Amino acid sequence: MATFTTSIQNDILKLVIGMFKASVGGKYLQDFRDFVGAVPAGKDPVVELAKTLQTKAEFANVFPASQSNSQFQDAFLNYFSLQNNAEARAFVSQKLAAGLGRGEVILDAVRALDTYTGQDATIK
Repeated sequence: MATFTTSIQNDILKLVIGMFKASVGGKYLQDFRDFVGAVPAGKDPVVELAKTLQTKAEFANVFPASQSNSQFQDAFLNYFSLQNNAEARAFVSQKLAAGLGRGEVILDAVRALDTYTGQDATIK
């Protein structure tokens, strides 16, 4: 079972903002804590949460399944005003082409934004 750490909590907060453009309320944070506690050891609990959340109607309300990958990419990157940024578009496009689910792509993107060391000032 996974342990709910500060790092996991921070990743969950970033994930929810990226997926829903909203912050996490106390009730949901407790639900996420319970979810993390049930994830088997050896699995990344935030990846597992992203996979689960991408199946929910609330996610489909923000990013409908009818969207093409290009439309999803534009809508998601628009959250960060990066819809016209070539590096950000390539990052998302490569993740989708590799077969990652949209929730996983969002998680990878928000994690990458948090640790970005590149030269593009619009991403920093």
